[in-house]
Amino acid sequence: MPTPLAHQLVGRLSDHSARIVGSRLALMAVAAVIAIWVILGLATGPTKQWLLATNMLATLATCLILVLLQHSQNRDMRTLQTKVDELIRSSGARNHMIGVERLERDKDAPVLRG
Repeated sequence: MPTPLAHQLVGRLSDHSARIVGSRLALMAVAAVIAIWVILGLATGPTKQWLLATNMLATLATCLILVLLQHSQNRDMRTLQTKVDELIRSSGARNHMIGVERLERDKDAPVLRG
């Protein structure tokens, strides 16, 4: 089990990474790197090593971005769910559905039906 300090460091790192990856500057930098990579590859002739490196780098970048996006989405959904629960609690609405997202799948059906 990770220590609280390690948990905080990973959280901060992922928050900053998601912010950087989602910026306009990152988009421009990636576009520039791709353009340079393609120009160099075409100038030297696309060898098997060049194609393999392209495929490997694209796969690794895709996996990294996928994990960052999923982490960011999970954090945002937890925050949103907490805010919605607080709004329900503070209003005059019935609050029997608060926390329903934490139930197991097989237990959801009776709650949502009735």
